[in-house]
Amino acid sequence: PLALTPRLHQRLLNPRAGKLPLESIQVVLEELRKNGNLEWLDKNKTSFLIMWKRPEEWGKLIYQWVSRNGLTNSVFTLYELASGDDTESE
Repeated sequence: PLALTPRLHQRLLNPRAGKLPLESIQVVLEELRKNGNLEWLDKNKTSFLIMWKRPEEWGKLIYQWVSRNGLTNSVFTLYELASGDDTESE
């Protein structure tokens, strides 16, 4: 997940010339939400999570890897999938 760092937050919201107006930022965030790449973390829409891939895409990729490697009906931790020896070349 991509986090909105303080520096990025400052650059996006800085009112100096050449910066996106708040309305434009809201349009971009709404488009990301519609595409499934943004999830609001609070009701006031002040915090959000930007996802590189939607959860459905990750599920499909993981299932394809498991099937390709003959590992269906096996149990894995997230750590094993991200850092295990079997996934080094992925």
